[in-house]
Amino acid sequence: MHSLPVYALVLFLYATAPSSCLSGAPLLLVVSLDGFWYKYLTLYNTPNLNALAHQGVRAEYMKNVFVTKTFPNHFSIATGYFEESHGIVGNAMYDTTLNQTFDITNVETKWWDNGKVIPIWTANQMHGASRYSGAMMWPGSDVKIHGDISHYYVTYNPRMSFPSRVVTMISWFLHPETPANCVFFYYEEPDETGHNFGPFSAEVRESVESVDALMGFMVHKLKEAGIFERLNFLVVSDHGMAEAPGKNVINMDNILDPKTYIQSGTSPVWNILPAEGKEDLVFNKLKAAANHSHFSVFRRNEVPDSYHYSHNPRKTESSSKSLAFQRVSEERSTGVVSLLPQP
Repeated sequence: MHSLPVYALVLFLYATAPSSCLSGAPLLLVVSLDGFWYKYLTLYNTPNLNALAHQGVRAEYMKNVFVTKTFPNHFSIATGYFEESHGIVGNAMYDTTLNQTFDITNVETKWWDNGKVIPIWTANQMHGASRYSGAMMWPGSDVKIHGDISHYYVTYNPRMSFPSRVVTMISWFLHPETPANCVFFYYEEPDETGHNFGPFSAEVRESVESVDALMGFMVHKLKEAGIFERLNFLVVSDHGMAEAPGKNVINMDNILDPKTYIQSGTSPVWNILPAEGKEDLVFNKLKAAANHSHFSVFRRNEVPDSYHYSHNPRKTESSSKSLAFQRVSEERSTGVVSLLPQP
């Protein structure tokens, strides 16, 4: 991604030739550590993740999709498509065709299944009757897509401990009648701590090192169950983390009259629906402010194709992108702004 080089995704691959896989098919486990910046591996003490990288393959970094948010990136990991193709363009979004809004609690099929893309867990089960997928809190995995849903799934519940999630996940692989061969596993740290305290804080150091210890626990339990050596095991993240100094905060109320627009979406890309007859006024004010600040504004037909973002009804009439180390704020939330057309 060209606009946000400070964000990255770290990936490890540990693959062994499956011999007698429990399900009769190759076993895949994909683990996502939300907001795990690739530099955490050198900034902090992560012996378990480093051991996985040493045993397998490690990418130096990976570029996330344009919107550095949890839902778009996790659905891109699961489908192999950019957000403009799979349709999940934010954690919150407005669809001009449906004239409806979406947030992270929404599990309605109409938001996730556009008839064009299929997540891996669905494709796996479509491949044969003996293939079963599981998903531990992965965004979109608790939704029926192409008429199917993961055989095993747990909806997002931050109160469920990491060890409990691991034990449940392993039980799917070991089920005597319908053993899973494809499992996606999501964990919300160190993202939450990073947003609250910043990537160089003592709190993030503690969170990263705790996550590393938990990954050591996961590997231990997989080995104990006799599964680890049979796994194709990937550890990924959806985006990284960057500091946003307070001096770079951009207060939206200093740019636009709140009565002239409705805001949709969350940082780092905001969608703005101008009030009727205020489209040019809103755009021109944003454009003028962008010339002296840390964000950019585009009309829909001006958004660079390289962002793979604009060709979707949940995209905006115009869009803006953030630069490194900046915040756009109505109050104190981070992000940037963009325009949405009247439906």
